[in-house]
Amino acid sequence: QLFQGLSTFFYEVDTDCSGTITLEELQEYLGNPELVATFYALGVDVEDAPTLFGLLDVDNSQELDIEEFVVGCMTLKGTAKALDMEVLMKE
Repeated sequence: QLFQGLSTFFYEVDTDCSGTITLEELQEYLGNPELVATFYALGVDVEDAPTLFGLLDVDNSQELDIEEFVVGCMTLKGTAKALDMEVLMKE
């Protein structure tokens, strides 16, 4: 169910229909109740969105494709501490 929600959300955020989302596109949705609820379900605060984006962008393209976004979010699902650990490991 979360997988489907993340996929649907990805396509909503991809406002230019490029098949990828940018940090700017994601930040436009930070006030969106669906984004807040999705991030809450993942244990991530919306204020951590830029950090989350950086962690999910595994190819450093400054864009997330659907696989990076959905699989990355599912991997981080749990607690905000998981996000903190990912940040520490990437540094």
